[in-house]
Amino acid sequence: AALFRDLSLAVVMSVGGSLVLALTLMPVMIVGRRRRTATAVTTEGTEGTENGGEGVAAVPHTSHLTPSTSLATLDRFGARCADIYEMGMEWSLKSPLAMLGLGLGLFGVMVALMITLPKEILPQVDEGMVVAGLKLPEGTAIEETTRQAARIEGAAKQMGSRGIYSRIGIATDEEVLAGAEPGTSATGQVLIPVPDGEDAAAFAQKLRESVPDLAAGALALDLAGQSEFGSLIGREGRLVRVEISARTLREAQVWADSVRRRLATLSTLSDVRDAYATTQPQIEVELERARLAERGISVEAVRRALQGGLGGVEASELRETDRRTPIRVRFAGNSNEDLEIALQTPVNGVPLSQLVSWKEVRAPIEVVRVDQRPVSIVEGLVESGGTSRATSDVAAQLAQLKPPAGLTWAITGADIEQRRTTNELALVALLSVALVFLVLAGEFASFTIPLVVMITVPLSAAGGFVLLWLTGQSINAVSLIGIVVMIGMADNEAVVKLDAIRRFREMGYSIHDAVLHGGRQRLRAITMTSLTTIFGVLPLVFGIGSGGALYQPLAAAVIGGAISAQIVTFFLLPVAYARLQAWTEAREAKRDARQRALGGAVAEGSR
Repeated sequence: AALFRDLSLAVVMSVGGSLVLALTLMPVMIVGRRRRTATAVTTEGTEGTENGGEGVAAVPHTSHLTPSTSLATLDRFGARCADIYEMGMEWSLKSPLAMLGLGLGLFGVMVALMITLPKEILPQVDEGMVVAGLKLPEGTAIEETTRQAARIEGAAKQMGSRGIYSRIGIATDEEVLAGAEPGTSATGQVLIPVPDGEDAAAFAQKLRESVPDLAAGALALDLAGQSEFGSLIGREGRLVRVEISARTLREAQVWADSVRRRLATLSTLSDVRDAYATTQPQIEVELERARLAERGISVEAVRRALQGGLGGVEASELRETDRRTPIRVRFAGNSNEDLEIALQTPVNGVPLSQLVSWKEVRAPIEVVRVDQRPVSIVEGLVESGGTSRATSDVAAQLAQLKPPAGLTWAITGADIEQRRTTNELALVALLSVALVFLVLAGEFASFTIPLVVMITVPLSAAGGFVLLWLTGQSINAVSLIGIVVMIGMADNEAVVKLDAIRRFREMGYSIHDAVLHGGRQRLRAITMTSLTTIFGVLPLVFGIGSGGALYQPLAAAVIGGAISAQIVTFFLLPVAYARLQAWTEAREAKRDARQRALGGAVAEGSR
């Protein structure tokens, strides 16, 4: 809604402004032009009479009224097209079953493409940037993380990338406030510009192949870039998640590893990995209290000795006006990071190794809970086919697993958001349909004619889905906006056409003749409207300029729908209207005949 609110306001205001101009300024300009033309013709005719004598009028100079050769040729071409259309309309009126087959065919194509086309929230946009997220096992030293990030940089440079930026470790406060992950010593982010003229998806795939060990679960590549639109449709807009819920965190982690290995084999997903770091290595130190008691050593003394050997002891602080810098006493070099050296520290002449015991364990960094149950989350980026197909593939893989009692999983992520967006757009479409139906019912003072429009006009969306399929687009919020706009345009054309046919019916023409005359009268206006729409959005199909790829689905939906709308409004709609009117009039004629017969019988009985 935030993305398209401005578009909606622009359409509403521009259409409202054009309505005001059409009702006020345009009639005044047309009347003024006709008066000037009539005045010019009268003046030239009078001058000709004065110059040519009584009863002899000179030929007035009307070159400005005579159409040029090119315009005359264009008029003849238009007349020829009208004749061809009239012949086609004649055949359509005589072949209602063929028109019914055409309607069913359009409906079948529309339904088939709605099922098979990829579905996603927003179209993928190549911004020329690959964001590589590096996530090594927790506890990895920052030096190792830096080395692995350097491998990614080196591989990208060999493929021609320049201007690479890397951030390793914990993010700054400014970066966290800007939306970046806090990070740890085991995480990093590399921003890699895609070389000019190269596709970002192909570049990312080659980058994965250059570091296969990292791509197996430690590396995630995002093509959304760092712009505002990129952050809008970034990883969250292309993620499929599986939430594994169990009675214990350990059980959830074990099954999450099994799920991750299965999802890694899917071609519709890439960069499958655990969503959150679940554990990190820790050293648990336990006091040997019996020995401490035998030697009379306090717990505080042992604690301070360990602290001094592993991190340093705060001895004092350096005061400089308003700044205070702590002073720590610690082992030189890297010795303070070595547990074995720290355990050699004597306390009252006894090494720490004799006063404590230690073991390495893995402790959870964070525990994600859903309904008070621990959950492990596996996520993957949608690689191809759209979020709907990727979610279906994930569901098929999970169906092959037999979880034990008490363990459940749920598929979440972008597909849920895409369905929510589709449902909201469906609600908007229903409201639009209701409003359009009310307007049509008031215009035609009938409920049957609006029903014909509402049933036949949506079939024009079939062309939009066909062009989306031909151009390799998906069904997303942008393409659905184009479909809605196109159906609104088709509604306008249908109203104009049916209004002309109705006026000819009121003048006494038969249904057949009214359909032919009304269609011929509105042929040029409807065709010009469709052509201006098609050529107006045609540049957007090629994705030229900044944000061009965003509006490609919209342009494809509008152009394809405008083409199929011509078939629907030119042939299918008039035939449906003619059959409905013929059926309605036949029914009314039978009812009138019955009433007349009943009235005659009553009169005969009264005699």
